[in-house]
Amino acid sequence: MKNRIYTINDWWGGPLCGVCEFIGEKYIYQRRFDEELDMYTNDYFLTPIYDEQFETIINDWQNWLELYNSGRENEYIRTEYNNINEIAENQSLYQFCVKTGKFILNDHFNSNLENSWVEWTDSDYTFPETFTGIIAELYNCYYEDFTWMFISDNKMYFIDKLKKKITPGHDLYGIDFLPELKNDMNDDVIYSCRENEIEIFYLIHLTYSNYNDINFPQYKRIGDLKALKEYLESTIEREYLE
Repeated sequence: MKNRIYTINDWWGGPLCGVCEFIGEKYIYQRRFDEELDMYTNDYFLTPIYDEQFETIINDWQNWLELYNSGRENEYIRTEYNNINEIAENQSLYQFCVKTGKFILNDHFNSNLENSWVEWTDSDYTFPETFTGIIAELYNCYYEDFTWMFISDNKMYFIDKLKKKITPGHDLYGIDFLPELKNDMNDDVIYSCRENEIEIFYLIHLTYSNYNDINFPQYKRIGDLKALKEYLESTIEREYLE
């Protein structure tokens, strides 16, 4: 399938990063470097972006092209490269996937990149068996159907909110929890804590209320990292069956 290429913001023997289409949406692509092989692979990290982020990248791209086409590209400080990587770094805290890319290019400095496209296929990239690796792997499989987002910038908000909800007498009272994931579709939050030196995950439903009795908030003890992956995947598959 042909996917449109919007920008090529860096190049080394082929496109290193830019903006393209993937599953009908706009994504930043970043070529993966293999440390063991000491070379770039044909795999790309793909990160979804918002319209305002896309406009920022496009404006930088057009500014650089204008100078390039007039032979004055060295006058332009390459902020477009820094912007796109900063946006990708922030967004990849929430979602990203890995695909193999085949770029068909007519002219990588043509402003419209006419007659150029990229074909995305499944990669044999192995995600690390870490918390972030497992979440990325699930997004890589299910894309927009995977509605869990990393909690990175506002952890204290979810810590304070949980402390206010859990009162003496609740099963979870007194446990030190860290927020990890927030479901974009409801009030469910996944927290982690340490039990016998093992990281254990809990699903806690943070329903807003001025008053909660001792049985609220409702929760589910998921278990360790392996159990978390199985639980998240099972919830997606149940939605497919329904």
